[in-house]
Amino acid sequence: MEYYIHALAFLERAQRQLQLYDGGDEEALFYAALQTRLGIEARFYECLKASLNETAESGVTQAKIGEYRINRLMRALAKANPRSFEPARIRFTSGEVSFELQYAPITPKLGEYHGKLGDMLHYKFFESHPGWHRQPGSFDSGNPRNLDDFRLLVGDAAAELDRATSGQLICAPQALLDLLKKTS
Repeated sequence: MEYYIHALAFLERAQRQLQLYDGGDEEALFYAALQTRLGIEARFYECLKASLNETAESGVTQAKIGEYRINRLMRALAKANPRSFEPARIRFTSGEVSFELQYAPITPKLGEYHGKLGDMLHYKFFESHPGWHRQPGSFDSGNPRNLDDFRLLVGDAAAELDRATSGQLICAPQALLDLLKKTS
């Protein structure tokens, strides 16, 4: 069995775990949080690595990205490719045929979700949330206290990851956009 480690693969596994949770499997929510968090990290790495391949002059090297802290990855990404946080569209036209490629940006909100999901993945979570078991009908994703509240949080994070992986381009095409800007 292949175990894929790209953002979409983590997202697909997270979505399956959310379905299991919705079907009554409490522990599946923790696996969904883990898979979503890994997907967020993968998305940052995918964009950062692609940006580094495109813009070697940024001063950020592959060796410098051996990091899992999203705030540091965001800084490295901003340095390597400042356009990573903006959507981009490139249209190719030849005669009557045209097609468009899109880049869905990484957002600071995605980074925030990474931290919030991390809180669920430590033993301290259970001590910090004494009523952590399912409590249907008490939904509050802004101040989560129980698994149903955290279900909303994990679902929102997965939806944001889904949005950030919805484009066909893995990173904002910095060099091409700079060239197009100069010629227009």
